[in-house]
Amino acid sequence: MNQDQWPPPPGAATHHAMIGAMGGSPALAASTAGALEAGQLDDSVLSPARLRYEQEQAYFNATHLLAPLGYVVLAFDTTILQVNLAGAALLGLERERLGRRLFRDFVSPVFLDDFDRFVQVALNTSVPQRVQLELRQARHGAGLAVTLHASADGSGQAFRVELEPAEGRQAALERSEERFRRIVHCAEEGIWEIDAEARTSFVNPKMAQMLGYPIETMLRRPLIDFMDAEGRALLERNMALHQRGSPERHEFKFLRQDGSALWLHLSTNPILDGEGGYLGALALATD
Repeated sequence: MNQDQWPPPPGAATHHAMIGAMGGSPALAASTAGALEAGQLDDSVLSPARLRYEQEQAYFNATHLLAPLGYVVLAFDTTILQVNLAGAALLGLERERLGRRLFRDFVSPVFLDDFDRFVQVALNTSVPQRVQLELRQARHGAGLAVTLHASADGSGQAFRVELEPAEGRQAALERSEERFRRIVHCAEEGIWEIDAEARTSFVNPKMAQMLGYPIETMLRRPLIDFMDAEGRALLERNMALHQRGSPERHEFKFLRQDGSALWLHLSTNPILDGEGGYLGALALATD
């Protein structure tokens, strides 16, 4: 057997699948591609509506979830369909308990006419729109002066709105850093970051709590350290589905510190440097 025919070391396929499933280079995940062809993986079928929802959710999580400025996706009647962590904090909302909330209900009454005109124009033009007004927070009704920037959603079924506090974008970014740290620390979702070598570089308290570990004992350990054989096989299966274009939001099986099983949904996106090089990945975990 020559060197090119040597088999990979034990665990190499799972290691590559993990990097791919967490948003890494597709080349690193090639070791799982043959599993579909060999018929070893269940070819799950998603309805078109479900697939579209999962793709939209994955896109929003990848591009806006952890952004320091507020982002919301609204239906034509201004029902809030999606909101990122910063936007939920600005509005005083719980992301997991949105219900049917109209963004219009957060607009101070004196600005409702301005807001309605803003929405009407935004829905009927491809040119981004902006308006300055005051919002009222859900929990205590405090006023918040903001500039809203809106653009039509590519699906033609919604539109996206960015919330910029009136102090200006740069000042808002600087001021949001501390608030952003608080949001991540107190988030109801688990947040898990790995580096380019697939080692854990950050987890928030919720993620550590889900698994029953102190944060410091999770750092520098690979994701597969928290899985059994079934969990690792599921990781490879999800990676293969990802290679076929399925949404990057899949169910994974983990093991808590006490040995009990924990099933989580992970939405992932890669962390890239200025030249597009892979630095690691960030995952949002919900049970």
